[in-house]
Amino acid sequence: MNRRPKLFEVVTLARPVPEHGLAAGAQGAVLELYDPDGVEVEFLDADGSHLAVLTLRDHDVRCRSDGEPGAFPQTHPRR
Repeated sequence: MNRRPKLFEVVTLARPVPEHGLAAGAQGAVLELYDPDGVEVEFLDADGSHLAVLTLRDHDVRCRSDGEPGAFPQTHPRR
């Protein structure tokens, strides 16, 4: 069973959401968690442009492992 995502964790969309132009496998960041099984996720494109903020169910997303291929690159603070 998929574990519950954590706040600000990168997750993968488990199913397509065509009305928002999102395919299964799209990656987003968790913005909020709602009881009992709601999760609000922001999806961005490869350039970092906003695509959508969606409130989904836990089963609509998969948690990603650190370093998993295709994960968002880590950002470094500006100097």
